[in-house]
Amino acid sequence: MANYHRWVFVIAASLLTPACLSAQSRAFPSTYMDTVLVEQAARAGIKYGVAYAAAVRKDSVGLATLFRATLVADGAGADQHSAILWDQLQRWGDSAFARVLRTQPDTVRTRVRCALDYAACTPWASRYPHTARLAARNPNCVCR
Repeated sequence: MANYHRWVFVIAASLLTPACLSAQSRAFPSTYMDTVLVEQAARAGIKYGVAYAAAVRKDSVGLATLFRATLVADGAGADQHSAILWDQLQRWGDSAFARVLRTQPDTVRTRVRCALDYAACTPWASRYPHTARLAARNPNCVCR
């Protein structure tokens, strides 16, 4: 019986963990929801899995590719992508993340800012000021 309760707790905890936390420590893609994002990116000629792996290794080309994928991510794919961008901001740190984002067109910077607002669900701009300064906050971009 104790084993049963432990599994119930593990399952409940995994369901209640925010996507931005659960995306941090696993390989990509690992679930059907991840493949939605991979397929959306592929339709735009973006190899998302390759870009993700490169960004995790702190390769600026990989991170820039993830930024461009923000324009094509939609629905469940956009939800997953937002969590991944939030994770990358924390991995890279504000200055390095902003240095790569600064090279992107305004439309990409604006969409990345929106994705970060959505994923963070907290007032994150004061903690990551270099990144936040690259695009104005859009009041239509709300947290989940």
